[in-house]
Amino acid sequence: DILHFETVLVARLREALRKREEQLDYAQAATEKDVFSSTILRMDLDRVKYLLMEYLRVRLGKIQRFALHILGDSDIHSRLSDEELQFAKQFIDLEA
Repeated sequence: DILHFETVLVARLREALRKREEQLDYAQAATEKDVFSSTILRMDLDRVKYLLMEYLRVRLGKIQRFALHILGDSDIHSRLSDEELQFAKQFIDLEA
């Protein structure tokens, strides 16, 4: 079963990742002294990016597997983002 898309959470996380990456780039350009700390912070940022991408990949995989069921049930429509719903429709069109 596909859960509701967390629009606000994903948007906030993407914005936080963008800001944190800018901060790391600025700090790394300003000083090269603390390379270890910078590397750890960059790894943590990459880990969070990976988790976000994996969340989105899993959702798209479920949409691909159950596209006909999803498009046939209006309750499930409300669980998808606009982009996911569009993806499901385009996926079905390609399968036909």
